[in-house]
Amino acid sequence: RNEVATPVLTVLVYFSMTPNISLLLTYITESFPTEIRVTVISLISAVAAVNGIWIPFVSGYLADLSKHFPWLPATIWGCMYLFQFIVSLFLNHETQGRNLHDILIN
Repeated sequence: RNEVATPVLTVLVYFSMTPNISLLLTYITESFPTEIRVTVISLISAVAAVNGIWIPFVSGYLADLSKHFPWLPATIWGCMYLFQFIVSLFLNHETQGRNLHDILIN
């Protein structure tokens, strides 16, 4: 087990997960009409706040488990990051030249 690689990779994963909220907020402003844009932005912000509440408890639990399974926390957080990446690949509809009301109806 490399004592330097684990913290470095943990910090890299954390900093690569942090921009997801700002990317989602940018995506939302381009994808939804004004009437529901604020509602969707509020929903994303609420989900981010709820995650900010329960993540420390999950991290503490995973830290306790890491005494027996040192690979488990990094595997779980890495899988969550991979899941976010795969989901973001499907957020690819183009809005250029289209009326946002048409996008909402379709």
